[in-house]
Amino acid sequence: MLGYVALLFLLAFSVKAAIGLQKHRPVFAAHGVTSVQISVLQFSLLLYALSLVAFTLPVYWLRFLSLLLLAPGIVLGRRIAARLDVGNDAAVQASGAASNAFWLGVAALLFIVGNIIVRFIFRSFGG
Repeated sequence: MLGYVALLFLLAFSVKAAIGLQKHRPVFAAHGVTSVQISVLQFSLLLYALSLVAFTLPVYWLRFLSLLLLAPGIVLGRRIAARLDVGNDAAVQASGAASNAFWLGVAALLFIVGNIIVRFIFRSFGG
């Protein structure tokens, strides 16, 4: 039951973070982050949601494919957050929005890997 709560939390906040990146678009542009990078980051946040939904499906290989869907958002979110970490208050707030994308990806990754490990443990004990 706790897994469903974590799943809903990650789904809701990935959509919220994708929408939240939109209001910092001028600050991103002022600090050399292209609009394509921001669009890719927003799309990868929505891929987090798709990845989590794909993980819950009973198709075995789709669970491991869902791990690959997390990679672009984690990498790009970290790069953009590091680029904007120094600067004025608006840049630090925009860096926080990109950092949220990174940490949501890490949380989704931990959720998926943790569930895979638990399934292997229960399967090995015959439970």
